[in-house]
Amino acid sequence: LALGGMEGYFALAENFITQAEPSYCSVSTLTMILNAMSSQPGGQHASYNVQRSSGYISEPELNCKLEDVEKNGMTLAEFVLLAQQHGVSAETLYADDVPDDD
Repeated sequence: LALGGMEGYFALAENFITQAEPSYCSVSTLTMILNAMSSQPGGQHASYNVQRSSGYISEPELNCKLEDVEKNGMTLAEFVLLAQQHGVSAETLYADDVPDDD
């Protein structure tokens, strides 16, 4: 904490949720991220406005076909696309594409 590398931890921990279905890990993760981002000062997204009556977004409100996710899960590419659709700046990086820091 003293080194300043944990700024996002408390917002994420405060918005922790468990997944409603075993295959909803990506949906639950994105829900947590959006709620954590909205709890920060000035936290508004293109598709999600903090000023909603409940103040929080839920899994069904992500506008993805939860029946499909329940059956098949979600790929990393689908997760990134859904995050981008909700105003999150996200890109896909695979471990093989990241240079070693030797």
